Amino acid sequence: MRLLTRSERLVTPWRNGGGQTSEIAVAPASANADFDWRLSIARIDGDGDFSAYPGVDRLLMPLSAGGLELLVDGVRQSIPRFETIPFAGETDVSAVGVTAPSQDLNVMVRREFGAASLVCEVVERSRLVSSLTGEVTAVIALDGDLRVNGERFDSEDAVLSDGSETIEVEGIGRIAIARVRPVSRDGD
Repeated sequence: MRLLTRSERLVTPWRNGGGQTSEIAVAPASANADFDWRLSIARIDGDGDFSAYPGVDRLLMPLSAGGLELLVDGVRQSIPRFETIPFAGETDVSAVGVTAPSQDLNVMVRREFGAASLVCEVVERSRLVSSLTGEVTAVIALDGDLRVNGERFDSEDAVLSDGSETIEVEGIGRIAIARVRPVSRDGD
């Protein structure tokens, strides 16, 4: 289990230059665009297109108070704060109606590698998050006064587990739970 603090992350421009990304974790660790999966927080400063990621399934969760307005293949969608929208990396997606900088949590998984899930949960005193063998589980602090396994757990900090471990989050606040499951292959 690893604690990944917000202060340790590098911020890089999007592939298309339309925003910035703070990468939480990626596998393999040395991957650039050829990742199996990636977890990040993006900053959107204005209206514009998302970068294309053919062959990648994406999950996006707005973190800012107003949520996020997207144009997905020409259809306008309002995504409330802490709700998740799935879309394929080759889908034509644009942010629209952006009047103030906005942040969103992203999970991207190469389709041939596996699948992912992303949910927001409320912590009221204590929450145990278990991960299964072979599954990568990330818990991301969203807001509130939280501790993880006894350590301070600030907003946008993350804990990553890639084994059958249990992460204990204590306090009052909200967390996001992201899970990446490799595709099981016959004969493996």
